[in-house]
Amino acid sequence: NISSFPRVSWTNRAVILADLGRRDEAIATLRETLAQNPRYASGQNNLGRLLLDEGKTLEAIPRLERATASFPAFALARHNLAIAYGRVGRLGDAEGIEIATTREVRAVSLAIFDRTFAITYALEVAAVVIGLFGVSVSFSAQGLARRREFGVLRHIGMTRH
Repeated sequence: NISSFPRVSWTNRAVILADLGRRDEAIATLRETLAQNPRYASGQNNLGRLLLDEGKTLEAIPRLERATASFPAFALARHNLAIAYGRVGRLGDAEGIEIATTREVRAVSLAIFDRTFAITYALEVAAVVIGLFGVSVSFSAQGLARRREFGVLRHIGMTRH
């Protein structure tokens, strides 16, 4: 009886059945689990993915839409939904999925790295300025601390040159 065990256990059982090649049993297990817990995003995603793999894209889309509606941050469900939309020619409906060429991804990555290194160089300049300020303050403090010694030396006749 599914209601007497946690939904995660039944979902895990379905994943194992699918891995063993018993996909029909896995789908039946997930359907039964989701009949009692329709808002279970992970189960909806797993069922949607199994249906996608079986070529039942139109049946998978509502499952994947329920998974993303129940848990909007579920990236894997969004990814699977984008695949399903792509198979039926609805790429415009794939929210949160951006399709880009490798050249575009590389350009964006390099721009991010350049910005990061610019910040690093600015921090390096700030560290050098602070270091130089610290050295100059240190020398000034040394000079002020030795003021009496210099006064005594001038008193006995020493000059600066």
